[in-house]
Amino acid sequence: MHSTVWRLTHGASGLVLAYLTVLIPMYVGLARKHAPPPKLVVAPLVAILSLIVAAIVIAMVGAVLGAAGFSKEGFLRPGLGWLITIAIGYISAFAMLSLSSAHSHHYPVASEQP
Repeated sequence: MHSTVWRLTHGASGLVLAYLTVLIPMYVGLARKHAPPPKLVVAPLVAILSLIVAAIVIAMVGAVLGAAGFSKEGFLRPGLGWLITIAIGYISAFAMLSLSSAHSHHYPVASEQP
């Protein structure tokens, strides 16, 4: 029998949990920077890409920790994985805002002369 934690973190429920681990910090970051509503609508799609990036980073860090002799069964590797996922979600919010502000052009409006 598998433990409750194993059932929660593997399979479809594990994907949903990982997705929410990216999306919630992303919404927190967007709310802290007073993001416009269109950014809040796009955030769930960006969270999918951020989750893929987080998985790649976690795999690379896991390989390094495995080579250093850390066990997969301990608390360090899974805990570090969750921290990396949360951080990438939060940083993605700021990346969304900075990319949009870098490409937006504000042109001065000509004022009418009487």
